[in-house]
Amino acid sequence: MVLKRAITTALLTVLFTLALAQQSKLLLVGASSMQAVYPGGLGVSYAPAKGFARALGLAYWQKESRLILGLGPKRISYAVYAAPKTLSDLKKYVLSKTPPALVIDGRTLIPVRYTSKSLGASYVGGVDSLKVLLAPARVVAVRLYVLEGRDVVEITLNRDINVYPAGGGRWWLINAKASEGMRPTAGYYISGVRFEPGMYGTLLSIDGAESWPVMVAYAPHKVRFYIGETHAGPPKRSLIVIDPGHGGTDSGAIYGNIKEKDLVLKIALQTAHALRAAGYKVALTRTSDDDPGEEARASLAEKADVFLSLHIAGTNWAGPGPAVYTSTSYSSQMPLLVQRARKMYASGGYESFLTNYVKSAADVNSFAKTMIESFAKIGVTARRGENSIYLLERSPGAALLVELGSLENNTDRMRLTDSAQQSAFAQALASAVRIYMGSRQ
Repeated sequence: MVLKRAITTALLTVLFTLALAQQSKLLLVGASSMQAVYPGGLGVSYAPAKGFARALGLAYWQKESRLILGLGPKRISYAVYAAPKTLSDLKKYVLSKTPPALVIDGRTLIPVRYTSKSLGASYVGGVDSLKVLLAPARVVAVRLYVLEGRDVVEITLNRDINVYPAGGGRWWLINAKASEGMRPTAGYYISGVRFEPGMYGTLLSIDGAESWPVMVAYAPHKVRFYIGETHAGPPKRSLIVIDPGHGGTDSGAIYGNIKEKDLVLKIALQTAHALRAAGYKVALTRTSDDDPGEEARASLAEKADVFLSLHIAGTNWAGPGPAVYTSTSYSSQMPLLVQRARKMYASGGYESFLTNYVKSAADVNSFAKTMIESFAKIGVTARRGENSIYLLERSPGAALLVELGSLENNTDRMRLTDSAQQSAFAQALASAVRIYMGSRQ
């Protein structure tokens, strides 16, 4: 009996493995072809994540148990799991409303229909093949204006796109079409915008941009190019950058109709107002419901003397109340200047010189301590944490990520959605910055 049961189990395992490996169908994604598979024979098609993203010109980020695809401001986030060994467990994953990415035979696969719907792409299923098509985008308007001393080229399209740098003041508008030719403009830095068709879509050339810093930001159906340096009158003042997390289609943590992106933006705007009223130079990574993108945020972080990234947790696992995170260890993600300065701080003797360019770990920890003390003054107990956080690692200044609480915690949620408490949070944040900056003068 035991032998019979073992043989049956082994046979089912073999059959399940064959089901994972053998059921497949031709998948056409844009102009590329690949094989879609049906894990467990459950009728849900999966495709190689990297090949799918490449075929549609999507941004691709994967780290450990999380995979993100990006199209302009859109972000599609997947949990990543190894394919379960039982059909019942696999069914829970594959047939869920938000199916995860699965690792099968060493490859990361994503659900085709769910991904297509999230992107707004067409999905056609047939007996012998599947087809996913993202219709070419079309440029419908080009606008130039000046904001805080920088030229801004704003391109409006009929759908979201990604752009990739081509060098020399040029960018590919992936899978986009535009009327060919030169469009004269007049700004501080640039003299014209030109569109040319090419192998990846449309090649955008911004004449004059090749010699200046350029920041690219996405908004729904829009791409903005910020060219040049923000004008600042003498004497040079320290720059404080506040980063309200998420934005646009990325809502962050959600509880009912309460969204992280909305709460952190309100608090960030009030914090910026309080600091400007005190005479500080402040920049925000976003001032509306846009997602500027990770690299645009990082670009501002690299210029900050003080960098604050504001978030709200979506779970209770870390406990109630705010958490103040630093990232002071050496990392290859850091700009080269920051990497070298961290090493020189460790060897000692260079503090008086380096502090003009890169803040030491001691400086950052001092700022974190001041932030926790500032929260205590409004009756809120905050925790400390150290973690490897990309945006903090990119900033040479005193950089913190502050989680203001958790939406899953009743006390935190009531505090975060109360306008008076939002103002108190903003004043605590601003006070910590003022005290820290004052101690450095």
